[in-house]
Amino acid sequence: MGENEAQKPGISDQVEVSSGRKDRPADRRITVEISKDGLSASITVFPPEDNAQPAALEEAREKLAQAGVVFGVDERALEKAVMERSGKPEPVAVGLPVTHGLDGQIEFQFKTDIADIKPSELADGRADFYNLNLVQNVEMGQLLAVRTSPQRGAPGKTVTGEELRPRPGKEARLFAGKNARWSDDGIRLLATAQGHAVVANNKVEVQTVFEQAGDVDFSSGNLDCLGSIVIRGAVKAGFTVRAADDVEIMETVDGGTVIAGGNVQVRKGILGHGDSKVTAGGSLKARFIENGRVEAGKDVVADAIMHSQIVAGGNVIMEGKKGLIVGGLVRAGQDVIAKTIGSYLTTPTYVEAGVRPELRIMYTETVAAIAERKANVDKVDKAVKLLVKLEKTIGQLPAEKGLMLDRLKETLTHLGRELVSLEERLAETEAEITAGKGRVGASGTIYPGVTVTIGRNNLPIRDERRFVVLGLDQGDIRTYPFR
Repeated sequence: MGENEAQKPGISDQVEVSSGRKDRPADRRITVEISKDGLSASITVFPPEDNAQPAALEEAREKLAQAGVVFGVDERALEKAVMERSGKPEPVAVGLPVTHGLDGQIEFQFKTDIADIKPSELADGRADFYNLNLVQNVEMGQLLAVRTSPQRGAPGKTVTGEELRPRPGKEARLFAGKNARWSDDGIRLLATAQGHAVVANNKVEVQTVFEQAGDVDFSSGNLDCLGSIVIRGAVKAGFTVRAADDVEIMETVDGGTVIAGGNVQVRKGILGHGDSKVTAGGSLKARFIENGRVEAGKDVVADAIMHSQIVAGGNVIMEGKKGLIVGGLVRAGQDVIAKTIGSYLTTPTYVEAGVRPELRIMYTETVAAIAERKANVDKVDKAVKLLVKLEKTIGQLPAEKGLMLDRLKETLTHLGRELVSLEERLAETEAEITAGKGRVGASGTIYPGVTVTIGRNNLPIRDERRFVVLGLDQGDIRTYPFR
């Protein structure tokens, strides 16, 4: 054996396995490098030196096996690396990455962040700052949130055959607060009452009372709630507050509009400015009402009503030091009780009692409808008579005019039926109004300029009346002592 042959390195000296190391002895023909995460392996095949035998494919496979690479070997890439002998690392094996489980998610069905609430766009492109939809209304049984289940994931494998276990997804946590419950399968969160949906501290609840911290203005937009609303400030001009239940306003209604299915309480007072209106399905209470339009299904209670239009299904009761009604119209289904009605300036003031307000409205509308039908009957009757006269003159009407005559006669018959129905309704309404037995009372003074209506009876006040109650007696309005 010659000297050079004796110094030729053996096979075991030709392999280098490393984890991220790229250094190699100059006399080695093949090195294998495995990535730190174990998901890839590269092989470097060096060109032969001098007259040495080139590395063979089987030798490369053996080196990979010695390095522990047993999974994900790309035979074509390996053959190419051996053939080219570039002396550069060539990727020849790829592992299977682990797929970690996805965490469960909560998909809310309402807006949970006030910052996300932006003005809608009007048809002309302008932003609608009056309707910001600040209140997230929900009905009973409405879907509030949906919970998606976590996913388990899939295992992976390194090029050395080591299994990589996935991290399981976590369950999404969300608690059901007041007026909310999870479905039996734990997937759907449902409202158990109507109101305003909110989420805080990872808990969803439906609040039956929405609280506005300040004024109802451009900062809040209009408010519309399926529950009750408490407003710590005022309702400004041009803005509307709607609630299915009660509304409580700590300051004023200053030109705004309030519509409540329940009671309305305005701690300071109502300044109507002519355009606004306050409507309560129940009772309404305010310190004062000035130039306002107010409707209540039950009672209206205040300290002063000035130059306003008041309609109450129940009583109008003036409490407090003033107890004043002056100017405008006050209409109550039952009694009107005040300290002072009218003023020494003989300000025109109209007070009606004892008849449901909607009944008086029905009476007025029925009278107008009867007048309209009678006018139409008169017009149609004249047209019918004209065509009948023409028919007698020429013997037979042309087809078109004959058809017109038939239609006019049908219209006349229909109008006649409508008139009969309207007159029956008017008679019933008149009878109910006549039976009204409300009272108008003043613990102080009723001034001239006031007109009192009880049932169908009117009494203009021509001189001061003090400490009196006005009521019906045998169809006439009579005066009794105030008690």
